[in-house]
Amino acid sequence: MASPPYQNPPPVPPYYDPAGLPPPPPPKPNSNNASRTGTPYNPSQFLPPQSQLQPPSTSTSTPSAPPELFIPTVLQDKSRDDLLHILHSQSLLDALYLSHHPAAAANLTALTTALNTNTAHAARLQSLSAAVDHQRATTSATLLSTRQLERSWRDKENEMDVALARFSARALHARLGQAVGEADAVSRALEESFLEDDGLGDAEGEYIAAATGGTAGGAVGTTNVGGGGVKAGKDVDNFVKSYRGVRALYHLRKERKERWDENRVGGWR
Repeated sequence: MASPPYQNPPPVPPYYDPAGLPPPPPPKPNSNNASRTGTPYNPSQFLPPQSQLQPPSTSTSTPSAPPELFIPTVLQDKSRDDLLHILHSQSLLDALYLSHHPAAAANLTALTTALNTNTAHAARLQSLSAAVDHQRATTSATLLSTRQLERSWRDKENEMDVALARFSARALHARLGQAVGEADAVSRALEESFLEDDGLGDAEGEYIAAATGGTAGGAVGTTNVGGGGVKAGKDVDNFVKSYRGVRALYHLRKERKERWDENRVGGWR
């Protein structure tokens, strides 16, 4: 159970200075020594001063507040009607406050400073607002121009893809395969044309006629046969040269296509 609080504060013990000597004992009643018949012992003289007993003040001194009720001296001799008129007139009250109240000058100075600060902030914000509007307009114009350039680039890119489509790897490979087939077809057509042409049959007939006409027809047949044999030989030589060129081109294209199919072409792997 907790002990009850003290009704009265505990007594302050006598002041004791460790640096000094202890106080002398009181004299005995039956002593005749003159040294013991001096001033009687007073405990209060050893108490600390009142300034040490009081706790130190932690709060700073606050300025005295103005009185709640302030009546200017010019109103002390006014009648009741005049006071009522002043009380219901805001302009007169403001004039009395500004001209007679002791805190009016300080309040007016603080209010003027705050108004000037707000005005400076408003002007700065107004200038920043104009700069922000300018930057917003510039950014919007730049964004629109960028989007337009992007669309233009996409159109140009599509045109470039269309123009370069025939030079792509797939298109070149297809063209090479088509060229191989065309060379083979040209060589076969040249071969069939030579075999089906009357030139070879006429040449054989001329050679046969020359062989028979030389024995039976005399010198005229021999002359014709000689001319026909020379003409047939030139046709054969021309056919052989053309056929060899076409077949060489065919085999060259075929070899290139095979190398490409085997991934032996540099740059297309």
